[in-house]
Amino acid sequence: MRSRYATLAALAVASLLLSGCAVLREFEPAVEVAAMTSGEYITLKRGDILTSGKLSAATLETIRVAGLDDCACAKPEAIGCIHALLDVQGLAGEQRLSALSELWLHQAQTLPQVSPDTTQQAASDAGDPRLNAWLEVARHAYAYLFFSERSPGARAFEDRQTQVRDYYNLAVQEAASLVFVSYRGKALANPAAVFRDGPWVVTLNKPDVVSSSRARAVLPQELLPASSLSFAGLRSTFRRDGFGGELVAVMAADPVTTAAADADTGASGAGTERPQQQRGQAWSEMPTTAITALLHFPGENLAQVLSTREVALSVHDPYRDSKIELHGQGVPLAANFTANYGLWLARSGFSRQSLRSLFGREQGIERPHLYLMQPYDPDRRIILMIHGLASSPEAWVNVANELMGDEEIRSRFQVWQFYYPTNMSIALNHYEIRQTLDEALRHFDPQGSAAASRDMVLIGHSMGGVISRLMVSSSEGDALWNQLLAGRHPPTFGVRPSDSSIS
Repeated sequence: MRSRYATLAALAVASLLLSGCAVLREFEPAVEVAAMTSGEYITLKRGDILTSGKLSAATLETIRVAGLDDCACAKPEAIGCIHALLDVQGLAGEQRLSALSELWLHQAQTLPQVSPDTTQQAASDAGDPRLNAWLEVARHAYAYLFFSERSPGARAFEDRQTQVRDYYNLAVQEAASLVFVSYRGKALANPAAVFRDGPWVVTLNKPDVVSSSRARAVLPQELLPASSLSFAGLRSTFRRDGFGGELVAVMAADPVTTAAADADTGASGAGTERPQQQRGQAWSEMPTTAITALLHFPGENLAQVLSTREVALSVHDPYRDSKIELHGQGVPLAANFTANYGLWLARSGFSRQSLRSLFGREQGIERPHLYLMQPYDPDRRIILMIHGLASSPEAWVNVANELMGDEEIRSRFQVWQFYYPTNMSIALNHYEIRQTLDEALRHFDPQGSAAASRDMVLIGHSMGGVISRLMVSSSEGDALWNQLLAGRHPPTFGVRPSDSSIS
């Protein structure tokens, strides 16, 4: 008899455990109170799946109001909870959409990463489950922001809107990275840039403005989330809060430093060519570009947005576009102005190459090269920076970062930097730098009418300061020469500067 009672008791306990949290709460007091510190209150109020790894208080409240088991819904594999929340009546649209966005985010974070071959296979039938989850995160966040009861402006000071905006931005970042990895090769052969992944049709919207020096570049070689990069050596990271995924596009190998880097790593063919013998143009944009990506879901109302399986991925230049118009709302665009600059310097190998150049060793540089820190803008004046002896653009690491990070300066100026061989004479470097700068300006502004062609600001250090001084000086013919020789006998040897091959 005693054995029978023990068996029944064990079955009862097992039944309670399998029934989830809801049954166990029947044995707890209806209301309890406990003291809470201000820090705990803020954590409870603002914590969510991104910051604490647990569902936010707002999502848990929505789950409970819907009559669902919050313990069961907190499990990442609980896709049934998502479907149930879609069908529950009586929930406000904002509650439902924000909770669904966070639940899908929980799903997306826990789905296993698959190999590229498996991804390509999945794309032909059911699609990549990770891409599907991230698109659902973005879709429900997008619907919350633009198609729920209130406009984004009416919720401007609410923590919940900030959370949902972060869900959208992260989803754009991750979805764009997955699309790039899976379809980069297809995109190069597909001018329409329309791809199908399972039930989703993804359209890649090309940017309206394409840099003239990158007009032939269809897609970058790498696409990296800016949030995944951290840097030592930079005092500050400059961002702009807003809407969209912050990414770094690696457009091409650096035309000057690549050969030296290959020599250091033992790549095949390294050391057979001087770096600057591999390219003809003496200027280029920084090979890493800051971009902001957006996912657009077509539809004129909430029902259409939630039922569509079409999505457009657009790319924006954060230096040109600070905001965008979406569904009648002016929306600020997110941006990261440091990640691309830091990545370029981290990969450049400038420190070693500048020393090679100083001592005339292999894999140094032979003539100056001009770097544009962002795509050329005719309406912004130029800040030109020239480093000193045995140095490189690394000399300006924090100065340039802080100039580009200052909103007022960034809106009126663009930063250009020269990299030159400091073992050459000042006169020759001055001549080459002048020629390169003149060629670049004629290339971008043949008529010389743009604001960028006037009132340039020069900043030089050490030897670069001397070169900068020469660039803004004029001898007015023989005036300085005649003044120097006034009251002196003419030399019996040597040549006048006007007779020299270097002018």
